[in-house]
Amino acid sequence: MKFKVSCLSILLFILWTPMLASAEWKQLESKYHQNAYGTKYFYETKMSYAAASSPKTPIVVLWGKVVYSGKGDPAYAQLLSNGCPPEMNSVELKYLVDINNKKAAIVYGVLYDVQGRTLGTDERPNAPYSPIPPDTGAEVVWRLVKELHEKGAIK
Repeated sequence: MKFKVSCLSILLFILWTPMLASAEWKQLESKYHQNAYGTKYFYETKMSYAAASSPKTPIVVLWGKVVYSGKGDPAYAQLLSNGCPPEMNSVELKYLVDINNKKAAIVYGVLYDVQGRTLGTDERPNAPYSPIPPDTGAEVVWRLVKELHEKGAIK
C-alpha cells in the first residue's frame, strides 16, 4: 500500500510539472507532453462533473494516462526508485479538477504492465488538491477542461 501511495504522489508531481470504462483516449499534443524517451500522455475525452461540483464551484472528473515506451525516461526511473514495480508500463489516474481555483487532486490510480494487467490500484477519495503551476502541461490540460466547461461540453 505504501509503495502505491508513493508512486501516485510522484506521478502527481511528474504530470503537473512537465503534465476507464470504454475510455476514448486522446493524446495530449503540446510542448509539455513530448519527450525524447517515447513517453506518451493521454486524457479521456468523456469528462463529467464530480458529485461535489456546483455551478459556483465546478469540479470536473478527468482521467489521464501515461504510457512509458522508453525506460530511460527520468520520470520512469524516479517512479521505480520510489517503489513502483519494474514491470510497470503505464498508469491511469483519476483527477478532480477545480476549475475556478486552478487546482487538482489525484483520487484514484491504476498501474499496468505492458500486457495491460493491473499491477496495483490506490484510491484516495479525500486527496488534497494541489495548485496547478503556470507554464506546465497541467496548465494546458486545465485550460482545455475550463474551455469545455465554458462551452457546456461537459456532462
